[in-house]
Parts: sequence; structure tokens; C-alpha cells
Amino acid sequence: MATAATLPSHGTTGFLGVFGGTKDDKPAYIDFPNKVANINPPANISIVAEDIRYAQPKPSFKTHGYEFLERKSVCTSEELAKGKTDPNINKYLYDVYMPEVANILKEVTGGTEVIPNEFRLRNQVQDGGDIVANKVGWGNVNVVHVDRDPSNAEVRLGTSLGEERAKELLAKYNRWASVNLWRPIGETVQKWPLCMVNTTKVPNWDYETHMTKVRNIGDPAEKERGEKTHETVLLPPTSETPYFYQYASQMTPDECLIFTSFHTDASKVVPHGAFWDNSSPEAAPPRRSIEARCWVFWDEKDLYISFCQ
Repeated sequence: MATAATLPSHGTTGFLGVFGGTKDDKPAYIDFPNKVANINPPANISIVAEDIRYAQPKPSFKTHGYEFLERKSVCTSEELAKGKTDPNINKYLYDVYMPEVANILKEVTGGTEVIPNEFRLRNQVQDGGDIVANKVGWGNVNVVHVDRDPSNAEVRLGTSLGEERAKELLAKYNRWASVNLWRPIGETVQKWPLCMVNTTKVPNWDYETHMTKVRNIGDPAEKERGEKTHETVLLPPTSETPYFYQYASQMTPDECLIFTSFHTDASKVVPHGAFWDNSSPEAAPPRRSIEARCWVFWDEKDLYISFCQ
């Protein structure tokens, strides 16, 4: 595990949450209707995070699965913030913001087809507290995760695009991913910035070896995000397998992070999550953000050309 002694010239210290194990050493589950679970709270681990702004070389989508960019949106922060409460603005964001995101992702990823999926809004004041009692999912808890894994990504593809369209795409493409574009809303991020785990420095990285499943039973968020039988969360680092972390300091609404939240190539998926930055001012406002997700598919020829550029 990284220590303060390894702090780069541009970086910070803090903590983030990873899988905390179970009470009975059995596979993890949360039973929402019956308000029972065998999981322990996420384990907070101390980290050192390198600032992407000053990293050399900088991580890129092609090499790391994530990239930091300056891209101003035509949508205002006020519009983005009301995307889930005002039906008219919600439709506007799906008509305007999501295609804008898709165009950026097509440029950055070199995808043959980029199809908008959904967006989520976050108001990161603190962690989600008791997951079961408060009926919140892992997405509301400060724990490092990926959105989907090979066993449930196709399910979401089918619910978001329709079974027939999903089958057509899966028959046509072998390589595909869910790619997120994350940006702040309203103010510069000073608390709970987003952290990326740099898996290029972890030998033999894979879903099955470095992540674990937390089974969901009756998840109240299922209707919004589609069937999701389990969450995929990061296992703690070990002395043999340390992790390496990067973030972007002082992100503004005109900047964004692009990263894969699922990929058919496990080496390209990016575990991510909010982390506590020890340099955060005590009086800093809560962090607000929007996370837009698109499906990206690569034709093998286009993929080869893109990665050779």
C-alpha cells in the first residue's frame, strides 16, 4: 500500500473505500426488502494519489482506459443540475447533452459506434451511511467499483437498447465497453474528487482476481438503472499487489474525466470512486457532478487504426 513517503511532487494524500469483507466469510449480499446483509462497511485505506494535471506522461484512454480533458458543454450547470427533477430539462439533456457526450467519446475512444445510454447526478456530501437501513446502493457509498462486469454487462445492454438491437451489436462486435464522461456541476471540485485506479501498473489485472461481487436482492435502484444482480467492487491492495491512484485537482465544469466502467478487455476497465482529499478546505462546498454513460463498440479494423495513431 502506498504511504506518504511516496508522495509525488504533484499529488495528495487521503483515503478511499474498498471491499471490507463479510461477517460470515460467505459470498457478499444485501437483501434490501428484509433489511439484512452479511457485508461489513467498506474498509477505508490511506492512499497517495498523483495529480493527472502534472503527470508525465499523461494517462490516455488508449493506454490507461481513462483521460482528462477540457471540454466545455453547451448545457449550463443549472440545466445539468435539474436533469432528474424537471421533465423538460431531462428530455433536453437526453436530446442535447448525451449526443454531445457521444461525439466527445467517439473522438477520444476511436469507437466505430457510440450510443448514448444514461446519465447520473451526484451530490457528494459524505458516504451513504448504512446501505441497508438507508436503502442506498454502492453508487451512493464511497467505495471503489466498476459499473458492470462480464456477467451483467450484456443484461444492461439489452435493457437499455432492447434485446434485438443488443443481439445485433454483440453479433457484429467483439470489443465493446461502457464509457463514462464525468464532469463537475456549478463549482470547482474541492471535496471528494474522483479517483482512478491505474491498472496498467498492476500485473495480471482482472475482474475475477482484483474485484469481488456483492449480490443485490430487491435493490430499490434497479428500476432506474436496469437489472443488476450484483455490484463489482475493488478488493483491498496487498503488499504483493499494491494499487496506484490518479485524480485531477480542482476540476471545473469545463473539464471532464473519461473512463471505462466496463470493457470486454479486463485490462481496459477502470475502477473508480470518490476519495477524501486531505488537502480539502474544511469550508469547501459539497461536490456536485454528472456522469454520462455511452456504449462504445469497436470494429477490429477501426480499433487497430485508432491505436496506431
